[in-house]
Amino acid sequence: MEAIINQLISSLNKLPKVLKVSVLINAPKRLTFTVYSNFLCEKDYRTLFEAALDLVIDAEWALCDLTKSEDWHFMTEHYNI
Repeated sequence: MEAIINQLISSLNKLPKVLKVSVLINAPKRLTFTVYSNFLCEKDYRTLFEAALDLVIDAEWALCDLTKSEDWHFMTEHYNI
């Protein structure tokens, strides 16, 4: 499980113009991934956020499949600073 989350963090950090990624554990199996980027226009902001959402959703489903549990809930936030 930890490997999937670490891979997700690594993948998010590799997205273009990402400055930092943080993870908040809200409760067991409930995580919020926050992506910080810098000086993106509206189009680039949306493209980056869509890519981040795709990665987060794929990781959440992978954990659901691995643990045979639908109790995983990931949220994504994106701040353009």
